[in-house]
Amino acid sequence: MKVLDAAEVLGQEGPFAAVFESFESRCGQQEMAAAVARTMHEGGVALIEAGTGTGKSLAYLVPAALHALQTGEKVVISTNTITLQEQLLNKDIPLVQKAFASELKACLVKGWSNYLCRLRLEYALGQESAPEQEMAELQQLAVWAAETQEGTLSEHQREPMVWQQVCAESDTCVRAQCPYYSECFFFRARAQMDAAHLLVVNHYLLFADVAVRKAVGWDTERAVLPLYKYCILDEAHHIEQVASSYLSESLSEYGLHRLLYRIYHGSRNQKPRGVLSTVSHQATTSLMFNKEPELANDILRLLEQEAYPLLNQLSETGAQLFNSVSMWLAQTQRQVSRIRAGQERTNWQTTVKSHSERFAEMFMELASLLRRVKKDAAPLLTEDPLTLYELDALAQRCLGWANLAAHIGVAEDDEQVYWVDSSGYRGQVRALATPLQVGPIIKEWIDSLHSLVCTSATLSVAGSFGFIRQRMGLADDDAVSELVISSPFHFREQALIAIPLDLPEPNAPSYPTALTHAVKEIILASRGRAFVLFTSYALLKHVAEQLKPVCEAEGWPLLVQGQDGRSHMLNTFRAETSVLLGTDSFWEGVDVPGDALSCVILTRLPFRVPDDPVTEARMEDMRKAGLDPFYNFSLPEAILKFKQGFGRLIRSHTDHGAVVVCDKRILQRSYGRFFFASLPDCTGAKGRLEDVVSAVRDWL
Repeated sequence: MKVLDAAEVLGQEGPFAAVFESFESRCGQQEMAAAVARTMHEGGVALIEAGTGTGKSLAYLVPAALHALQTGEKVVISTNTITLQEQLLNKDIPLVQKAFASELKACLVKGWSNYLCRLRLEYALGQESAPEQEMAELQQLAVWAAETQEGTLSEHQREPMVWQQVCAESDTCVRAQCPYYSECFFFRARAQMDAAHLLVVNHYLLFADVAVRKAVGWDTERAVLPLYKYCILDEAHHIEQVASSYLSESLSEYGLHRLLYRIYHGSRNQKPRGVLSTVSHQATTSLMFNKEPELANDILRLLEQEAYPLLNQLSETGAQLFNSVSMWLAQTQRQVSRIRAGQERTNWQTTVKSHSERFAEMFMELASLLRRVKKDAAPLLTEDPLTLYELDALAQRCLGWANLAAHIGVAEDDEQVYWVDSSGYRGQVRALATPLQVGPIIKEWIDSLHSLVCTSATLSVAGSFGFIRQRMGLADDDAVSELVISSPFHFREQALIAIPLDLPEPNAPSYPTALTHAVKEIILASRGRAFVLFTSYALLKHVAEQLKPVCEAEGWPLLVQGQDGRSHMLNTFRAETSVLLGTDSFWEGVDVPGDALSCVILTRLPFRVPDDPVTEARMEDMRKAGLDPFYNFSLPEAILKFKQGFGRLIRSHTDHGAVVVCDKRILQRSYGRFFFASLPDCTGAKGRLEDVVSAVRDWL
């Protein structure tokens, strides 16, 4: 494949221009397409920052399509958001197909648990002891299963505990032994994957695949995705965060409940359920028909004398463990806290460790017992392979819980960050282990590929890719190419960046009141049409309360994150003059071109909270290595997020608006220059709040 082929396709004489009258050739898009094609052909890693308006989706789809069609090799394209996946599948890939690649096949890849398993549904329906409401939902699922073509959770939302009983699972799937194999929703989708040239996935599914391959072998055929050697990561600035999240392991009250529920559960008013109740039922049936009576009696004795008592004890020990973690958190007076050496570690050992050790021992015992049950009951379950697979899978999960509980109890592995969290749903406690560094794991995955292209509008800091390279384990890799493609927009004419200098610094006690006044004056100057982006939900709620009468008086809807869904907020904002207050999820991935959005207010520079356990541990690790964690971690991470927030404003050649930064540290601290060096050249304004408000009014 010639390197320039991809660029020529997107040129003024190429097939896009011939098919689409409104198509405009863009130099940056062609340059990026050529770089992607070169990387796929020669191998290695390309880091490409493409400014807003580059058209980066087509810039990587065109060379990916050419490469896949010419070589027969699959290309995996991974995104962080559903929005971008939908854009690729419903808009951009159809354009490629229409322009020059009608034979191109692409499919959206979903994980196992997104698909209904017909065999598991049949088993669930056969559980006579199911509660009435649950059985009604299972029967509705059966009706839907007879009608649906795709069989995925997105088509048919259900209660998690019900869906858990019937979704497909890799470790319990009986594959070709299944009577429904020929009509299996998952393997139908797998056949589409096998036939596709482009596989569109999200980052979490990608790292689910990475986790399996790391454990089993990089070339295994039994991972989440078919074998691939070419990958394109869009929204690649999220890679460390997603890898850290997916590669973390956790123990939780909810997880324990789910696991024990699958093994065995019952009550006075209900017949027992779970895999052991299935084994018990089969053994009882064998006795009734005098089939293997001695074996059946042995199994029933094993369940009654060992399994059920152990499960009861395990449930009690789990409750004691999570209660002790809650008590330890209460001592630290925090909802999220790290387990580490020193005084806190001593308290952890006296409060939690003994429960954790007992918990681990009992799970080891349960894993062994489940495997004994599987071995002993196999002659009675010759026509029930699903139960045998389930016993084996649950035993393996019990081993995982045992190992994790043992490690969390002592918290001595220097390569892991151990921490606990009670800030989630209903305050339920989780204990977690997160890799201290995911860069080496990412690098190991990259080494298994022929080529990887990482792209985003925000990969560089002040023109350098050093931060993203270091976080991905690529700091010393010579096979990495770097490219920055500037946005084609004219920011000097289109964007004003303004900083009020008379506001207190964000950590000052008077800041919330002063910020509220500033936001009120700025949105009046912009006549609504504003995003106000926060790093603290508490501050967002404070400002929202004070802005409510102002917006009501002006007739503007006040859209507050947490009071409505994200999609509904954005649709309302696009439809009528509004003011939107958002936190993390609104800093990026939001596209509101045109006059609907004319002002973005960044309430403060988006430095991450320094006492986050994983961040804290990684910063300590940097200090040990002789690095300054502020300049090597906190600052570049904040700059990338700042660039994302800034990027909400100008989304097309005709957009015009103002960004107001209500944090004067950007001008008064030495590190502020790195923020400005990471932005395009804009018209600037600074001074007292009243001067900034006047500048915004005049600009708009």
